[in-house]
Amino acid sequence: MKNKQFKGEFGYKLLTPIMRVLFRIYYNPKIINKEVIPKDGPILIVGNHKHIYDQCLTIMATKRPIHYMAKKEYFEGKLAWFFKFVGCICVNRNGNDKTAKNYAIDILKNNGAIGLFPEGTRNKTSKLLLPFKFGTVSMAQKTNATIIPFGIIGNYKFRSKNYSVIIVTGNSYYERVKDKRVPSNVKVLPFIYEMPSVMKITDLMVTRAGASTMSEITALEVPSIFIPSPYVTNNHQYKNAMDLVDNNAGLILEEKDLTDTSLINLIDKTINDENKLKEMKSNLKKLGIKDSGERIYNILKDLILDERKFY
Repeated sequence: MKNKQFKGEFGYKLLTPIMRVLFRIYYNPKIINKEVIPKDGPILIVGNHKHIYDQCLTIMATKRPIHYMAKKEYFEGKLAWFFKFVGCICVNRNGNDKTAKNYAIDILKNNGAIGLFPEGTRNKTSKLLLPFKFGTVSMAQKTNATIIPFGIIGNYKFRSKNYSVIIVTGNSYYERVKDKRVPSNVKVLPFIYEMPSVMKITDLMVTRAGASTMSEITALEVPSIFIPSPYVTNNHQYKNAMDLVDNNAGLILEEKDLTDTSLINLIDKTINDENKLKEMKSNLKKLGIKDSGERIYNILKDLILDERKFY
């Protein structure tokens, strides 16, 4: 249990029910895995930063009061009253603000919740993340706080499309498209080095149907729309895709039928059909072989042991 009450917690509890309703009406965000946030104990909630409203979204994921660390400029403008009222911590970014850091540590030591954006500022670039500033891990170590990471995608347009798109071009094609104008909910990247981590939080994937890709999709249970390459030996990508399509674990759009309209319509229809996404994930789980590495190892081990018998 918390040992004491901190500034702004009364205001936070007073305003957050109203803000939850407003955000639900205006933006209708989709909150995923909110059940993993501990109901008690010290926690550091950390995530990417795209908009001044970002900290408001986390109030929809937990009823715990969250003291967000915010730059001091917010405490000097028209909304200064709001940041103070809901218990935000004023941070001077021009130096090592020990006062703000010590106050945050005090909250954590009293089993409270701190929210911060390790990028240190809003990300207005095309990159997924900016380099992190120091401080998050040290605060967690000093207080035994649990770090709860979160990611925000999409935009704050009123009732806009409720999904964001990441297009991975590959390095060779990126140079051709990097300067093209794209909608605000689209990011174009040359490469993603931690693709499994991204795939785990992907609602829907549009991809070719090579053997390696298929094994990753089944192992990670990622609902997918397959566009098999027709330029491969024996049309094997089509056969790969149909193995999942026939088991209601994926969808197919052949290249001969591919247009911008046909693709967007299929994406819109699928990503907004939660029952269809759940069905595909469930069937992928049945088809996936997650211990394939161990199986291959055991087969090779048995072969080696059997061969040794002849010597």
